[in-house]
Amino acid sequence: MNQSNNQLYKNIFITVILISFIILIIGILSYMLNIEKKHSESFNHTKQKVIDDTEMTTITNMYSFQESEFYHIFLGENEAKDNLISVVQFDKEKENPIDKIKTYEQKDFISQKSILDQWSETCDRCKFIKIQPAIIDDILLWEITYNDVEDNYLLAYYLMTNGEDFEKLKFKRNFN
Repeated sequence: MNQSNNQLYKNIFITVILISFIILIIGILSYMLNIEKKHSESFNHTKQKVIDDTEMTTITNMYSFQESEFYHIFLGENEAKDNLISVVQFDKEKENPIDKIKTYEQKDFISQKSILDQWSETCDRCKFIKIQPAIIDDILLWEITYNDVEDNYLLAYYLMTNGEDFEKLKFKRNFN
């Protein structure tokens, strides 16, 4: 009888642990999905605001960028098929877009392909990760993320106006 009670307690303990683990996993997944949903809703809201308040009629790419301020950056076209960049800055405290949307014509800037070609000439053994528009202190930039030959992780910023170096951030791995 004592042995059967021990087995019963052991089974109850294992069941409680399993149920707790399942509830924990469901809670974590729910939390992650909620964050993703808020992020998507924020992008959709800002996207609609850009289409309503600017001459941009088609959005081809959407990016977010965080420096001291948070931004949504949109690449797209107007009705005349001119390529445009729209930048929406967010209020720090309210997490809402600031009403003024800045829109620029891409013809005034170096293209993504040109800056990648320029970068690859200077870093031919680097491993490219991604490129996206960025903005720091109201200056439009291209942000190129890559690993160098020493396997350091780098964020390199280039001026969109002329492709000159603006800033580089290098992260060194202490272990693999």
